[in-house]
Amino acid sequence: MKIVSFLICDDIRNETGGKHSLMGVYGNSIEFRVTPENKNKWPKTMRIGVFVNINLEDSDKEKSINSFNLKIDYNGEIKGIAQGIFSPTDVPIFHSVNLAILHNNFSFKEPGEIKFSLDFSDVNNDVVETISPEYILKISEKIIK
Repeated sequence: MKIVSFLICDDIRNETGGKHSLMGVYGNSIEFRVTPENKNKWPKTMRIGVFVNINLEDSDKEKSINSFNLKIDYNGEIKGIAQGIFSPTDVPIFHSVNLAILHNNFSFKEPGEIKFSLDFSDVNNDVVETISPEYILKISEKIIK
């Protein structure tokens, strides 16, 4: 299993024909613009979307994968933020799959860095594969006047 793309955005919309539209795609950072009186007032909550394109290998179909768990390492604290059903045996012959995940009230608790990982588990909830992008999301704020 390999991550082809891993994008963070404001929203993901489902289009006709099974396509996705990504709105407000971020680079490697989210910068909150705040007035001087709101400096260092955390948490900051917003909707975020995570769009992941994964290439599967033939051996992935033999791992009895049943579900996924999207986890973050936010300044050293690791927690799951989304989970769902995932079965590589249902993937067509071209061996590629997209995961489009929306989190309506994501709470950014402080400035820092977020690292992502995806755990894939079998029917017994045993993790059989973990993949991580080389993507680090930097969280900061900028004072505006």
